[in-house]
Amino acid sequence: MPAHGTFTFSPGGYHIMIESPARPLREGGSVDLVLSFAGVGEIDVHAPVMPVGYHPPGQAR
Repeated sequence: MPAHGTFTFSPGGYHIMIESPARPLREGGSVDLVLSFAGVGEIDVHAPVMPVGYHPPGQAR
């Protein structure tokens, strides 16, 4: 990503995959993440756990 650019996580696009989580993740639950970026620092994120293949209503597959 270029300096001062933007980045968007979206279904079917860029996403975060959590491998070997410390606890089981359950659909409908949530997980707290800390994203670390060079030059920006850390950003706390509270994210919902979505099922594999999830698409929001009205979004093309």
